[in-house]
Amino acid sequence: MNPILYEINTRCWLHELSERLGRLVTLATVPDEEFARWQDLGFSHIWLMGVWATGPRARALALEEPNLRRAYDETLPGWRQGDVAGSPYSIAEYQVPDALGGDSGLKAFRGKLHRVGLKLILDFVPNHLGIDHAWLRERSDLFVQSPAPAEGTFGQGTVAGRRWIAHGKDPHFPC
Repeated sequence: MNPILYEINTRCWLHELSERLGRLVTLATVPDEEFARWQDLGFSHIWLMGVWATGPRARALALEEPNLRRAYDETLPGWRQGDVAGSPYSIAEYQVPDALGGDSGLKAFRGKLHRVGLKLILDFVPNHLGIDHAWLRERSDLFVQSPAPAEGTFGQGTVAGRRWIAHGKDPHFPC
């Protein structure tokens, strides 16, 4: 039997569940009906996309970028700054934010999945490390860099001094 994967935008899904149920839902408190529905639909694996913590610097950039603000206006009319958590592709650390239930919430969620015969998928994509990630300060040698400012780089203070780190960009947004 081939695996059948269901990718979930974790933050949006938990927000929608909370709205629908009229109470805060975290990974630890997802209702059993969700797991039963996935089983009924024939899924074998649940992929929680966007489950890792983002940082304040990346979030600030997401709030400042005009093209992103226009996209927020189109997608979520009346949005507020609190609606913007930061990009799931700009990871500050591989820990689950408290707002999603924390690492203990993830553990509880995984336990519920396993009890009903479903598997959990989480990703680790090194080029999704955000500008808040500790490796930029502590392990800058892991990144493509320049000793001086250059197009496509950003300044970063590291244990080795100031460096200019190559900045990956989403092809859909100029920032």
